[in-house]
Amino acid sequence: MRIILNLKTLNFLKGTGILQSIICTNTTGGAVCPSSLNENIGVANSQGDTFWEILDTDGYIMPANSSVTYEKTIDWTPICSVLSTNVQDNLEMSALDSSLSVIATASAGVATPMVPCVDLVVQTYPSITSAPINTPLDWIIDITNSNISTDANNIDFTDLLHPNFIITGTPTCTLITGTATCYPYI
Repeated sequence: MRIILNLKTLNFLKGTGILQSIICTNTTGGAVCPSSLNENIGVANSQGDTFWEILDTDGYIMPANSSVTYEKTIDWTPICSVLSTNVQDNLEMSALDSSLSVIATASAGVATPMVPCVDLVVQTYPSITSAPINTPLDWIIDITNSNISTDANNIDFTDLLHPNFIITGTPTCTLITGTATCYPYI
C-alpha cells in the first residue's frame, strides 16, 4: 500500500506571515525527504494562504511506519489584538491500492495559539550573585515592553519574595528608556 502525503502550513492569523525557510531535518522508517516542497519563501501570506505543501502530483510516497520531520521559520506580523488567534498546521494523507486508487484518507490539524501585541518581558534578579546572611542587596525587577507598535496599559505586576527576605528602605522605580510611568510602591 502506498501512502500519499499532502502537508500544508496555513496562516489563519489576522495579519501577515512570511515563510523564511523550511527544511526537512529527519526521517525514519525508510522515508526520504521529498525533493519538492512547493514552498512560498518570501511571499507575504494573509489569512488562509498556504505557506508550503507536498502535492499529490509530486508523487511523494511515504512508507508505512515512517516519519518525516520539518523545521520551518515564519516571520509573523499580526494585527494587534488582545484575543488569541491560531496558526493552523493541517495534514491530509491518502492510502492507495496497487492500482493507485485512493482507498482511504485521513486528516489532522494542530492549532498553535498566538497572542499578538502582548510582548512584556519581566526579569527579576539580585544585584549581586552571592551574599552572606544579613547582607543587604538590591532586588531588581526589569519590565520591558519590547513591541514597538503597542502600548502596555494598566499592567498589574506582583513579585512575591520569600518570607526570609526583609524589605528595608523604600523601593524605587527608575525609567531607563521610553515613556513609562513609575508608580509608588504598594
